[in-house]
Amino acid sequence: MADGSRREAGDNVVRYRRPIRINIGLIVFLLIFIYMLVNIGLYLSRETIAIYEVNKMSIADDNTVQGLVLRDETVYTAARAGYVNFLYQEGSQVYKNSPVYTVDESGSVYRMLAASEGSVELSGNDIDKVRSSIKSFVSAYSPDHYDRVTTLQYSLSSDIMDITNTAMMNRLDEILKDEAVTTVFSQIRSVSSGIISYTLDGMEGLKLEDLTAADFDTAGYADKVRNTRKAELVGNEDPVYKLSKSENWQIVLPLTKEQESRLADVSTVPITFVKDHIDTRASVELTQIEDKPYAVLSLSRFMVRYVNDRYLDVELHLNQVTGLKIPVTALTTKDFYVVPNDYYVIDPNTEKTGVMVQEYNEETKSMEKTFRNVDIYMKDDENFYIAAPVLEGGTVLLPAEGAETAEPFVLSERAPLTGVYNVNKGYYVFRQVEILYQNEEYCIVAENTPYGLSAYDHIVADATGAVEDAVIY
Repeated sequence: MADGSRREAGDNVVRYRRPIRINIGLIVFLLIFIYMLVNIGLYLSRETIAIYEVNKMSIADDNTVQGLVLRDETVYTAARAGYVNFLYQEGSQVYKNSPVYTVDESGSVYRMLAASEGSVELSGNDIDKVRSSIKSFVSAYSPDHYDRVTTLQYSLSSDIMDITNTAMMNRLDEILKDEAVTTVFSQIRSVSSGIISYTLDGMEGLKLEDLTAADFDTAGYADKVRNTRKAELVGNEDPVYKLSKSENWQIVLPLTKEQESRLADVSTVPITFVKDHIDTRASVELTQIEDKPYAVLSLSRFMVRYVNDRYLDVELHLNQVTGLKIPVTALTTKDFYVVPNDYYVIDPNTEKTGVMVQEYNEETKSMEKTFRNVDIYMKDDENFYIAAPVLEGGTVLLPAEGAETAEPFVLSERAPLTGVYNVNKGYYVFRQVEILYQNEEYCIVAENTPYGLSAYDHIVADATGAVEDAVIY
C-alpha cells in the first residue's frame, strides 16, 4: 500500500518549463547591423560623384624663351695708356663732356687712391645693393644654367667697385692739389651721353638684319664677357667702357611654330623677365632668321635694369584670361529653343521672366494669351534661349508689348549651349557657361553671367551620366 502511495504521489509531479525570454538588446543590435549592411551595400553599389568647387583664377600659356638683347651701344677705347680709375657707377647716366675716367701714366695717383681702398666703410645702402644682386641671382637660378654664376661674379665685382671708387674719388681733389701729380694725370671726358657699362662681350655691334642662328647659342658666352673695371693698367686703344645711347631696346626670341601662330595676330604681348620677375608689355613683330621663326620684342623701359645682360629669359603670357576655373570633364551640352528678343516678356506683377503663349481653351472654345514662366539660360543682342523640355515644339509665342513685330512665333529652331551641372541644392541643375579659354585639362569661363556660375559654386566634376533635376544626395 505504501508503494501505491508513492506511485500516486509521483504521478502528480509536473516538469517545470522555463518561459522563453526575448533579448531586446540583441534584436536592436541585429536590426542596426542589418541596416548598416544595407546602407554600405547601397553606397558601394552606387556611382561615386566627384564634386568640384569653382574658384576664380587666371590661366595662361606661359612660354619661357631665352632671347638675345640688342641695344644702341658704342664701345669707347682708351685715349692713352696708363692706370685707370672710373668715375661713374655701372648703369649710371653719363652726359656729354662729363669726365668718365682718369688715366695716371706713372701710377702715383693710382697708388695713392688704392692705399685708401682698405679704409672704405660700407653704408646701409651699399650693403642693400650687394644683397639685391645676390637676391636677383638666387630667384632666377637654375641648375640648367650654372654658367650664370659668372654673371653674378661680374655683378658683385661691379657693385664693390662702385662703392670703392666712390670713396676713392672723394680723395681725388685733395690729391690733385699737388702740381707734380697733375703732369702725369688726366681726366677723359665723354663725347656722347648715355648709360655707361663696363661689361663688354664683343657683341655690341650686332644688328637685327645681321643675326644668325649661331648668335643665340650661349655655349662659351661666359668666356667672351669681361669687365674692364678689373683692369688696373690699359693700353692705348684698349676698350674701356660702352654707352647705351637710347632707352629703346629689343629682345629677339626664337619661336616654335605654335608660338609663331599665336603671335601672328597680335601687336603687343605681356611678358615677365624671369631674372627678377618684372612684368611689362612689349610690342611684337615676327621675322625669319635662316628660315626659322623669331619674335622681335621692342621696349622703351627697363633698358638700364638689364644693361649688362646679353641674353634674357622671358615668359610670354599667351592667351591670358581671368575667370572661373573648371575641369574640362565638367562640360556638357544641352539643346535649347532659340527665340527672338521680341518675345522676351517680364511679368509686371511678379517680375518673372518668360513668354506669352497662345493656347486654345477647351472651355471657352477660343484662343487665349497666357504668360508662361520659363528660365532664360542665355540672352544676347538678338535672341534668348529657353530649355527645350519646358515647351513643346510648335508652341505659338506672342510678342511682348512694344515689340517691333506683331507676328506670332512658332517654336522650332534648336541650338546647343555648353554648360555644367550645378549641385548646390543637392540635385543637378544645368548652368550655361561662356568659355574664355580652354586647354586639355581646365578651362576658364566668364564669372557671374546670367544663369551661369559664381565663385565657390559646386559642380559635378564629370558630367558623364548626369541627369538634370536628379537628386544626388
